Amino acid sequence: MRKIIAVLVLIGLGALLIFNPSIYNKNKEEAAEKLFDEIIEEKEILPLAKANTGMLTFNVEKLQKSPYEIIKFNTMLMKVMYSGNLTEEEVRLLAKVQRTYYTEDLLELNPEEEHMASIIEEVRRAAEGEDHIVDYRVMLPEYSPTDNTLAFVKVVFIPNSVGKSENIQQQYVLERSEGLWFIKGWVPVDDTIIIE
Repeated sequence: MRKIIAVLVLIGLGALLIFNPSIYNKNKEEAAEKLFDEIIEEKEILPLAKANTGMLTFNVEKLQKSPYEIIKFNTMLMKVMYSGNLTEEEVRLLAKVQRTYYTEDLLELNPEEEHMASIIEEVRRAAEGEDHIVDYRVMLPEYSPTDNTLAFVKVVFIPNSVGKSENIQQQYVLERSEGLWFIKGWVPVDDTIIIE
């Protein structure tokens, strides 16, 4: 009788893992998070993009296996982009890297030239106002209960001018396609966030 109960419990746990992808994905996220710092560091982003060796693209594809990791990378890239230390050409280069992990729909809504012009202007305004991203917090993803190809990740951007900047929290929507996660869009989150 005890053996039958033990077997039924094991079958139940197996079914739970198979039919509840969020449990499986959470464990996968935690494992990927441990590996993240060994893949690409913030200081390596611009040199790898400039070298154009394909190594950065390959590493980004590794990160796309997890919504948490690709958003963490995107946030690091944005911190570099908004550092106030980049030339217009370097900003363009990093924006092109970003476009590699956007969904096709998002790329269609933001043609490359329009995207480049808007990001350069946004980075310029931030630099003139001396607003920079000094840190960030990436929350664990939440998965759509009805569609396992959608995930949502909130990010808190911590500017050097706490209290002056608007929309420092963003929620990203990601879509999985052929095993990789792509950014589908994002919206500012109006929740009040206290940064100490």
